[in-house]
Amino acid sequence: MNVNLLPTYFCNFRCHYCCWTPEQLSDPKTISLSDAKQRLDEIPGDIDVVDIYGGEVAVLSEDYMYGLLDLCYARGAKAINVVTNGSSLPSWLWAPNLTIGFSWDYKCREDYKKVYENMSLFNRTFSINTVVTKCFLKQDLDKMIEMLNGLKHLYCWELKPYSPNLGNNLGLTNKEFEDTVMKVIEKRALLRPDITFINQDIQLEKAVRGTANPKVICDTIFILPTGKFGDFGYDGTGLEKFASFEDFNSWVAWKSARRDEIRGNTFCSKCAYLGKCMSENMREVKHIDKDSCDGFIDLITWYKSYDRTV
Repeated sequence: MNVNLLPTYFCNFRCHYCCWTPEQLSDPKTISLSDAKQRLDEIPGDIDVVDIYGGEVAVLSEDYMYGLLDLCYARGAKAINVVTNGSSLPSWLWAPNLTIGFSWDYKCREDYKKVYENMSLFNRTFSINTVVTKCFLKQDLDKMIEMLNGLKHLYCWELKPYSPNLGNNLGLTNKEFEDTVMKVIEKRALLRPDITFINQDIQLEKAVRGTANPKVICDTIFILPTGKFGDFGYDGTGLEKFASFEDFNSWVAWKSARRDEIRGNTFCSKCAYLGKCMSENMREVKHIDKDSCDGFIDLITWYKSYDRTV
């Protein structure tokens, strides 16, 4: 079992693609440590990974964040990952047994120069997540890769697909994301060799080998700032929205129904990569002829025939 722990929606940035509404991003409400502990304790069995993000967790008090980390350690989490926008570097980011990820979209991210400077100052290994948006499609990839190479402690980089949501629909297609990943792969010689490109080195390599995608097959539950459990869902038009649950068993029933939908989907049920694709979330595929799918089947097919010895 994996847990995404969101202590707050509040954020000091206003990214144009964010799935949270302006009201949520301005809401200072934070889940209490006692409620967070209660929810963690309600989850049966072992917890493999806890991902902590928001909102922006670096704006929370150091006492609160040390307390939250202690709860995760006490619950027996095998790994704790924290994702931050990098606008500040509080001392708890150096807590032991943490992996740190920065969200950085080059010039498409607010205060991108300041965040880059902070990443340069951060003297422990870290990863970077970059959301591919219409803005990002216009950026100079060569220049961005040059800047990534200048980050001494960067060890991996991942491109994340934008998902249309109730807050905004920027019109990015699956194929545009696939084309961006392809471009980076074709420019791979420019990237410092010790930096892992997650989309290629892990996701695509596993897909072409037929290895299961843990994001698809593993149970991942959210703990929300409201104190409820949650998970990603979609409305009738395919826009991303959050579902919330009063108790663990309600989430289990919902998750089971979502799996049945995907297994019964006209396209997914016949796909050779079912459970092994690159999907971020379980999403019902409506068509694949015009725009691939959110499992990125066209990218996998392309990569399968790509000369990976180059």
